[in-house]
Amino acid sequence: MGRPPAQPPPRVADYEELDRKTIDILVDSLKYVATSSGIVIAMYSALLRENLTSPRMTAHPPAKALLFVPLLLWFAAIIGTVFGIFPREYRAVTDAEKELAVRRLRRRKVFWVRAVLAPFLLGFAVFLYIIAAQIWNLYPFR
Repeated sequence: MGRPPAQPPPRVADYEELDRKTIDILVDSLKYVATSSGIVIAMYSALLRENLTSPRMTAHPPAKALLFVPLLLWFAAIIGTVFGIFPREYRAVTDAEKELAVRRLRRRKVFWVRAVLAPFLLGFAVFLYIIAAQIWNLYPFR
């Protein structure tokens, strides 16, 4: 009969390290979405200023409203990242309570990453539609 290994196998050790870093990775993802949203808003706002003053847009209120939608979606992504990153208080004494708190925290972070990615990516989808609609004269840019 042999002795149990002194160290866990490499894959188990890697998994445990990944498990510890998951929350940090999720928080970093939220920060990247917020940063990217801010950059995209800055670039898009210049395009928005040019388009809103064109006579073609002033004649079509739905087109003006559609131009504003990506900004709203990207702002929603930024607000979601604030809620996702904002620290919460967890009270735990035993190891089981601590493990439960970590699992709850990880689930919340995963929820917020998914919730933030939806408006972030939807903003790009609407932005692509705006570009295509202007190129091919689709509604509401006729």
